[in-house]
Formats: sequence, C-alpha cells, structure tokens
Amino acid sequence: GIDGMEVSHVLCFFFSSFRHSQETFPCALVHWFKLMVNEPNPDTGMWMVQPSFHADSSRELSIIHVDTIIRTCHLLPIFDSDFAPENLTLHNVLDIWPSFYVNRFIDYHAFKRAS
Repeated sequence: GIDGMEVSHVLCFFFSSFRHSQETFPCALVHWFKLMVNEPNPDTGMWMVQPSFHADSSRELSIIHVDTIIRTCHLLPIFDSDFAPENLTLHNVLDIWPSFYVNRFIDYHAFKRAS
C-alpha cells in the first residue's frame, strides 16, 4: 500500500458526540477508497484509487478517531478520452468520478509519503 496508509474521504467530523467515562473522543465519518493495483502507475509514478463499495453498492463507511488521520491527500481524477459530465464540480467530483490518482507531486511531504 501507500506507506502503510489508506485513503478516505472525510464526510463529517464529530467533536463532542462520543463520550465514554467522562472522556470525549473526536471522530470522523469516512468513505474508504481502495487501491486499484498494488503498485504505482508506471507512467505517472502515482498510486491509483477508487471509492470502495459493499456488494449491495452501499459506501464502505467507518467512524474513526481523528488522531488516526495522518494528513490530507490530493486526488486527481483519472481522465480518459470521454468528456467529463457537465454536472461535475469540485463539490461532487469525489462522489461522481470513478477513479483517482493520489497526487504525490502536490508538496514535499506528499512526495515522500507516496513515493
């Protein structure tokens, strides 16, 4: 995998909802992405991911502790020869587009992690 890490899309943060024994646990609801192949693309050097779904087509979601989030990542849609849908925006691209590159060239830390 990508340096032992996984890719997810944070859908929502819960900063005061989970309490146990007087301790609050800040959490996030995430939609998981899965690797398309077990190595980076040979042409770009970037990992390729796609949203993960269960057999019934529902999203693979989890609630995770925010301390398990290491850093943000930049996902680039993997374009082909078809036109992008007219309704594609920065707000819905992660829900509409089927596959993405994990952009390791966005900054130094991303380059070191995803290389």
